Amino acid sequence: GTVSDAAGVAIANPNAGKPVDVPDDRNGWGTISLKNAMNGPGQFTGRFAVDTQGQSDVWSNDISDTAIRARQGEDAAEAATWNTTKQAKGWTNGLPAGATPEDKTEYEVGMAREKARGDRIYVGSLAKFGDGTIVLTGDNSFSGGTTLHKGGLVAASATALGSGDVSVFGGTLSTRSTGTVAIGGDLTLGAASILDLGLGAGFGFGTGGLLDIDGMAIFDGTLALSFLDGFTFGIGTYDLIGFGSREGEFSSYAFYGLDGRYTANVFYTADGVELSIAAIPEPETYALMLGGLALMGWVARRRKRA
Repeated sequence: GTVSDAAGVAIANPNAGKPVDVPDDRNGWGTISLKNAMNGPGQFTGRFAVDTQGQSDVWSNDISDTAIRARQGEDAAEAATWNTTKQAKGWTNGLPAGATPEDKTEYEVGMAREKARGDRIYVGSLAKFGDGTIVLTGDNSFSGGTTLHKGGLVAASATALGSGDVSVFGGTLSTRSTGTVAIGGDLTLGAASILDLGLGAGFGFGTGGLLDIDGMAIFDGTLALSFLDGFTFGIGTYDLIGFGSREGEFSSYAFYGLDGRYTANVFYTADGVELSIAAIPEPETYALMLGGLALMGWVARRRKRA
C-alpha cells in the first residue's frame, strides 16, 4: 500500500518490501514476508536459544544484532534523563517521606526501568540445543557468540558464526564453506565435542586454512576431517586451522573419505593445525624394498664369513 501524511499526500518509503535492522514508527520491523521467515531469523535481540528437537533447518538470512545494540544507545539516553530527574527531585538516595502519589508512581516506574536496563544484554547470541542440525549460510554479524550443546551446527559461509566466541560443549560443529570460516573471538571445544572440517573442491595447497580463530583455541574432543567430492589428493602439507594462541590438543582424530592410497597425519605448529598427506607405497615397491633388505642381509653374511 501507499504511505500518506495527514493531508493524504503520498510519502516515499525507501524501505518498502525490505527487512529493516532497527524498527521505526513507520515500518516497524518491515514488511511481513513468509519467505524471509522460512529462512531463519534476521536478528538476535539477545540470547536466542533454539532446540531443534531432531529436525534440521537451513538459515540463509543475514543475522545481525543491530537492533539490540541500537537499543543500548536509547537506554543510555533514557538513563541519563532519569538520573537528571532523580537529582532534580532529590531522589538520588530514595524517595523522601511525604512524597505525593504521583511522585511514588513515577519513582517506582523509573526504578523498574532502571533495573530492566541493568539486566538487559545488548548483544545477540545463538545457543543450539537438541538433536538435529542447523546450517548457517548467511553473512552473519551478531556479536554475542555461539554455543552448541547438542546436535549439529554447520558453518556454510565465512561469517556464519558471527563475530563473538564459539563454544562447543556437545554435538558437532562442521565447516562447509568455500572459504575460510572466521571466529572473531575464542574457540572452546569440550571433551564431548566434534569439530568436523570439510575438505572440498576449493581446498588445496596455499588456499589458507578451513578455520581461522582470532583469539585462543582450547582444544579437546575429536577432530574429524571429511574429504568431500571434488577434493584432489596431493602429497604435502595443508593448513587446517589458524589461531592466536592454543591450549590443549584433540583427544582423537577421524578421517572420512580418505583415499586408500594415502595416509593422513595431523600436527600442531605455533599458530595453527596442519595436515600431512603421504602416499602409501605400491605392493611392487614393498617387494623391491624387501628384496633390497634381503640382498643387504646376504651381503652382510658373506662379509662376516669372509
